[in-house]
Amino acid sequence: TGRKTGLADGIVITPSHNPPGDGGFKYNPPNGGPASGTITNWIQAKANELLQNNLQLIKRFSFKKALAAATTHQHD
Repeated sequence: TGRKTGLADGIVITPSHNPPGDGGFKYNPPNGGPASGTITNWIQAKANELLQNNLQLIKRFSFKKALAAATTHQHD
């Protein structure tokens, strides 16, 4: 049982006070628990692919445009 709607997944990027070698990226699925190995392996492979291609496939746009997007929601 438990909540079935209004759930969201999230990305956690370690704070800047960590040394660069200790920096990290963590994905949390909608259930709030840790992501499975299958998911984290996919994320790792995709990130490495993007890096190998010098991030050319990354779409960039302004912060202002991101805030105005229908998919962006602020939460405090």
